[in-house]
Amino acid sequence: MASPLNLNGHSRGFTLIEVLVALLVLSVGLLGLASLQTSGLRLSDSSYLRSQAVLAGYDLIDRIRLDRQDAPDYDTSGNFVDESGDVSVQQFKDWVSTQLSRLPSGAASVDCDGTSAVCTVRIRWNDSRAGGEDEQTFTIETRV
Repeated sequence: MASPLNLNGHSRGFTLIEVLVALLVLSVGLLGLASLQTSGLRLSDSSYLRSQAVLAGYDLIDRIRLDRQDAPDYDTSGNFVDESGDVSVQQFKDWVSTQLSRLPSGAASVDCDGTSAVCTVRIRWNDSRAGGEDEQTFTIETRV
């Protein structure tokens, strides 16, 4: 004789609904993790570009300090100079070709006041990958 069906017993395994819900939760978690990774990479790149601009700015200030008598010759009158720009001082030419090539669409301007010996260096680059403003600027002002 066949045994009667026991409805009160514990069932083994998972139901299809439980498996689908677990997969849904897992997939949402993995999508969130992928989004977090993408955002982290983008912001890491932005931070790297800013640090390159800071290093380039201080490098140019050091070059101007080493060549104090020619500091007014570094002046670009507020105009931004990129790698194709024409500048008169060889130190500045070398700096433009080596440092600005590290920044996407990198450009720099130098304003040196001959009477007060104050120089302002502005470095501009394209930071569109970060998701904020496309153009970023770093400014440093110092007495030479």
